[in-house]
Amino acid sequence: MSSLKVLLVNDQFFILEMLKEITSQMNIKHIDTAQNGLDAFLQVKKAQYDFIICDLMMPVMDGHEFAQQTVKHYADQESYFAVDKKNYNSKPYLVACSAFISKEI
Repeated sequence: MSSLKVLLVNDQFFILEMLKEITSQMNIKHIDTAQNGLDAFLQVKKAQYDFIICDLMMPVMDGHEFAQQTVKHYADQESYFAVDKKNYNSKPYLVACSAFISKEI
């Protein structure tokens, strides 16, 4: 697992830190973070990620828009998204997401 590249996207610093700790414990060495969808999208332009964990409700660009833009512009990159299921409301462009995580914090 140490060769995986992971992008964590959340506007809440303590959640980003918690996710970094969890992924580090899984022996994942390459972990990038972003605090909104636009920052995350700019990072996806520079690097290909194996896995993206993304919040949905964020300022600047939310998780819905980030997922839509990533799939639209980088359909050839095979990244797997996990998003906050609590705020998921059946937006059809979230077909990019392969998993949903309930955030009951």
